[in-house]
Amino acid sequence: MQDKKLLKKMRLRFVAITMLISLIFLISITGMQYASSVSSAKREAESALDATLQKASPVIRQGQTGGRLRPGWQSSDPDNDLDDDPDIDFDPDDAPDIDDPFIDEGMGRLETICVKYDSSGKYTLLKNDIFFIDDDDIQPLSDEVLSSDETGKTAMSGDLMFRKEVLGDDTYIAFVSIERNLSLIRSQLYSNIIISIIIFILLLILSLILSRRVVRPVEKAWDDQRRFIADASHELKTPLSVIMSNAQMLTEKGGDMDKRQRQRADNIMAESIRMKELVNELIDVARGDAGMSGLKSEPFDISYIVNECIMAWEPAAFESGKSICSDTKDGLTAIGDKEKVRQIINIFIDNAIKYSDKGTEITVSLKPSGKGNELLLSVSDKGNHIDDEAMSHLFDRFYREDSSREQIPGYGLGLSIAKGIAENMGAGIWAESTEQGFNTFCLSLRAK
Repeated sequence: MQDKKLLKKMRLRFVAITMLISLIFLISITGMQYASSVSSAKREAESALDATLQKASPVIRQGQTGGRLRPGWQSSDPDNDLDDDPDIDFDPDDAPDIDDPFIDEGMGRLETICVKYDSSGKYTLLKNDIFFIDDDDIQPLSDEVLSSDETGKTAMSGDLMFRKEVLGDDTYIAFVSIERNLSLIRSQLYSNIIISIIIFILLLILSLILSRRVVRPVEKAWDDQRRFIADASHELKTPLSVIMSNAQMLTEKGGDMDKRQRQRADNIMAESIRMKELVNELIDVARGDAGMSGLKSEPFDISYIVNECIMAWEPAAFESGKSICSDTKDGLTAIGDKEKVRQIINIFIDNAIKYSDKGTEITVSLKPSGKGNELLLSVSDKGNHIDDEAMSHLFDRFYREDSSREQIPGYGLGLSIAKGIAENMGAGIWAESTEQGFNTFCLSLRAK
């Protein structure tokens, strides 16, 4: 059961990492396309502004506007008298041919407006290609730009980009509409988002399919390991039984043995018992991994089971210099597998006897939890504080704290087995520890 959960976590982690990388990639591609489109629209608008200003003025001398513009065609404005300005040295033969597509054909692609203010502040509309702006609405907009400090720079106002250039005593202001470009960019962005969502969903489905194949070798390895543990444990039971029987016969009927030989026979018997406990635990681990399909779910008197376990462990607790105190309510009925619950209680009490301080009173409590139809079983003792790091591994298989490895016998399988049983029964299992070293192991069961 725990292996299945680990496999599920591995699959989910694989899918999550794959989808995160895909999401970052799709967002980056969409963002770069959007930024490229905006930059391209801005360059196109600036070229249209350049072309409009070049055509609106008879000449723009190098250096007067930072070298952005070049000589152009003459405006049809009758008040444009820059041709008579003696300060402007311009030879028409030196003007380059203007064949820029943004100036001829391009001017038809982007709608522009151009106005002129002379030295007296007189307003003249030179051009208006923007169909949704009336001629009467242009002057207030131009007056606002005229009063700004945006000379020689391209700026933005709503769906319009504009530039103001001062040439001698005259001021030229050009506007270009980028509404169509922005609309196209937005449409392209929406299309890219929809395509990205479709790709993301397809990648999610693909990653879910691939995740099964990715974890398949791990799943096979765990299945082989579980099968080996189960088979090896069963195979060890027979020779262990033979060894224990012979050792018992030697100790009971070995009248000719001296003290040293009898001690060796006792050691054989003791180690055989330990080996048998390990084999039984390994079998329980294998059953837990297989899902424990044979678990029962029936009502039973849990108060009676708890009291039985306490009585069975009282001699062992007494030998260890500890005692067991019962705080159980009689007549409580739980639903589950009676023998498996007994096994969990034994694991809890065994751990409390092993790891609690000498002279400690171990408290076994059973009462309604107060959370609906639920019973709470807990075993508490006083020992060493379990820190957060140890707590996160407490129910892991073969986990034992370094401080207890040499001092306390065991294999680190008990709590792992208890967790596997609880999960297969649908019960809750957890541990708590205070800074003062009061440790509590809890099991929640469904009450009848």
